[in-house]
Amino acid sequence: MSVASLLTLSTLVACAAGADSSSETPRDWSFASVEESARALTLTERDLDVFLANQLGLDDETGLSIEEAAEWLPRADDATTPLAGVDSPDSDPTGSIDAASHARLTTASAVSPADYPVPQPDMETVGAAANGLSLVHQLLRDALGEASMNSTDRSAVLSDTVGDPAFGWSVENGLAAGKYTSSISDTNEAGDAVTVALEGEFEVHACPTADGVSEGEFSTTAAVTFTPQGGTPRRTTLNISMMTISHVTDEAYAADLWARVDAAVNTGAPKADSSTEVSNPDSTREEYNAYAFTFGDTGVADRGELTADKQLDGAFSVQVDDLAEQIALLVGRAAEDYWRDGNCVDVLIEGEDINPQPGDKQQLWVDAVSMVDGKKITRGTVEVTEVLGDSTVNPTGRQPIDEADYQFIAGQQIGKADPAFEVVSRRGIGRFDVGITVGTDAWTINQSFAGANYTGKSCDGIHGPWWIEVSMPQIAESWGTELMFDNNLRSYFTAPPTNGGEWVHTDEQFWLEPSGDGYVMHNELGGDAQLLMSRADPAVCAE
Repeated sequence: MSVASLLTLSTLVACAAGADSSSETPRDWSFASVEESARALTLTERDLDVFLANQLGLDDETGLSIEEAAEWLPRADDATTPLAGVDSPDSDPTGSIDAASHARLTTASAVSPADYPVPQPDMETVGAAANGLSLVHQLLRDALGEASMNSTDRSAVLSDTVGDPAFGWSVENGLAAGKYTSSISDTNEAGDAVTVALEGEFEVHACPTADGVSEGEFSTTAAVTFTPQGGTPRRTTLNISMMTISHVTDEAYAADLWARVDAAVNTGAPKADSSTEVSNPDSTREEYNAYAFTFGDTGVADRGELTADKQLDGAFSVQVDDLAEQIALLVGRAAEDYWRDGNCVDVLIEGEDINPQPGDKQQLWVDAVSMVDGKKITRGTVEVTEVLGDSTVNPTGRQPIDEADYQFIAGQQIGKADPAFEVVSRRGIGRFDVGITVGTDAWTINQSFAGANYTGKSCDGIHGPWWIEVSMPQIAESWGTELMFDNNLRSYFTAPPTNGGEWVHTDEQFWLEPSGDGYVMHNELGGDAQLLMSRADPAVCAE
């Protein structure tokens, strides 16, 4: 699958008590897009391929240049085969990854909900290492993306797959956890063999605690093993461990990121019963360093080196720093995207009446709690972001969460008002639409067609749910069913017909077309009845 690294990253996204709020202007991270950061990660890993090939002595063993030896390292994907979620139907696995695993990577775990984009890296240049850390990032985003689609409890599970690579993940209570393994080998014409083995896992608490802390760690362990024809195998491993801490503002943005990186390369005889460890290494190189990023409104405003306990000279030190910088930013950004997308905070609304009449006034009280521990959020702001029709909600603008009392004033327009509220805090962002309908939005059907009598009503607007009854006196048959029309005004049966036998087509499709002050309902099978739907006296819904 990939070469190049053992990485352990602990991500502690914390909110210090005195953290200042940032501007309300959304940060666009213009210093680098996700795609640019992902590409920088793969390029750095490709440089590390060269370093590891050199450490292992592949150039001397094979007679190749060091660049050619690095290119020989087997890869799980070629340059035309993207990672999970990349829409590329013309991609063709090279044989180093089986077709079933390729299908899972490109479809099954690819999640792109509309409100939680899952940006993909540019995979034109894929080093043997790219499928290590890049896959960690991709699986983390896929897991969080899938969880964000579950409006009930934001949980999701992908059971462990079988194949190469094999992987699985889960999200529960804001904790995203996953793992994967891979082992790929190749043999040249001289009979020399090389194996790239990888195993990794991640665990990220993407929802901040009451103190604004989102903790996590992830690791990949990779090794390159070279066995010359008739000779003794040797192995090189790269180990990188990393810890980060961010402070989150009251606007739910990470204000800064502190990182410590520890790296080591070991070379020696392979350890028995392990595809990634070295027994009694005869060569070791290490580096320790720490630095910090400070984010402005548009991304990284400053990067400063804090300490240099022990640094290696040469390209390795630069590559480790580049690698640590990109993976820290990618993981931190994935967590921030998640907690800002309404996945960590529940907004609770209490009101007096969900069906006020035009001109009525009612109070709405707003609270918010963490989805993880249920604790009430007392520090943050609330804002009304949308009201349908001509109804209004006061006050406008952002209000402190502990003073979030609102007055809803029903307009003259009958129908849904559904005021939408947004809570912003250092525990994340929460959103909720209050289901308020001004008046009773009653609609009815009462019509005959082809010897059948159609009656029905909806008390919740033209979309329904509608309960419709059909009777055919000449055959003494009658039946009823429920319909619910979507935003495109189309519907199928949403509840099985009560009876009707052969007269009922359960796969019937219905659609509405505007007609005057009402709508005409059309049906696909058994003749187009063209039933008129008209707004009715709300009293019909009291029957």
